[in-house]
This record gives sequence, structure tokens and C-alpha cells, in this order.
Amino acid sequence: MDDSGEVTVTGQGRVTGTPDMATVQLGVEVRAATAGAALGRANERAEALLATVRASGVDGSDIRTRDVSLHPTFDQQGQQITGYAASNQVSVVIRSIAEVGATLDAVAREVGDEVRFNCITFVTSDTTELARVARDAAVADALDRARQLAAAAGATLGPIRSLSERESSAGPRPMMAMDSMRKGPPIEAGSQTVAVDVVVTYRLVVT
Repeated sequence: MDDSGEVTVTGQGRVTGTPDMATVQLGVEVRAATAGAALGRANERAEALLATVRASGVDGSDIRTRDVSLHPTFDQQGQQITGYAASNQVSVVIRSIAEVGATLDAVAREVGDEVRFNCITFVTSDTTELARVARDAAVADALDRARQLAAAAGATLGPIRSLSERESSAGPRPMMAMDSMRKGPPIEAGSQTVAVDVVVTYRLVVT
């Protein structure tokens, strides 16, 4: 038996699961003749939005203010101030996919034309089991690749010399832009892929 070196391979594991919760970026945008009027109206509409979200069953800890802004608006020439625009953006975690459409619809009805649905991300709340399955698949893939390479080189695999897990780029479904509307958008959660890559080094043995 001759120890003839080593082989290093990367194994990939990909497992798809169904998201069970969503993070929604939404808010209000108001225009008025004065800064005070725009900001006051935006605060009023934002309070109505938050009250509706809470009434839909979202816990206060799942609501976070992302941005509050106030800026002047100008005429077509960009010279004269014509008024002011104020906005208030929040991030809301809705822990049941089944409630997303109804919650957004309720907000649209309450806030009206000043509501802005910006984007939504669907995620799986607990990916522990998905990651475990993906990790097993990655190690099995690495073993299969290493066996093929060893056979092509006229060798067999010896023991593992090193094994490491590498971060992978796959993750939650990307955010999707949504037009402002009075009715809540149709909700399709789709799927989420959990990805694990492993790097394994085996000893090569020639018999």
C-alpha cells in the first residue's frame, strides 16, 4: 500500500423548504403645502397603519421603524418649492403566511392612497432541520466526487484529513417590489433554499 498524496473536493447540499413567515417593508407617503402639515399628516397616517397592523395580530416587537423623512418638492424646472413630502417606513414581521394578504389588505383599506407597499421577503422561521439535511447531502456529495477522482487516478480513498463547512450564498427568497395599491397584493410564498458547502480533504492510497 502506497500513500500517494491527497485530494480536496467541495461538496454541495441544497434543500428546499416552504417559508412560514414574511417580513414586509411598508409605510406612508404624504404631500402637503407646508412641512408641518406634511409631517403631521404622515404621523397620523403612520399611526393608523400601525394600529391596523397590531389589530391584525402582529406583536409590537415585530414592528420596527426603518425611516422617517421630510423633504421639499419642486416644480418641473427644479427651481421653486411647491410643497413638502413626508414619509414613514416600517418593517413588519408577519409570523403566519396565511395572514399576510389579509393584513396588507386591511392596511390598504385603512390608510388608502397614502400607503406604500415596498417589498416583501418570505423566510422559514427555523432552518435547523433544513440545514442538517443540506449538510448531510453536502458531505455525501463530497464523498462521491472524491471517489470519482480517486478512481480516475487509479487510487482509493483513505481517511479524511480535514473537513470544513463553507458559507453559501443561497438563502431566503429575494425581496420583491410591490406597487402601491388600495388592495393587498396576492401572496405566493414560493420556496426557500438552504445551502451548505463543505470542503473535504482525503488521503489517496494506491494499492
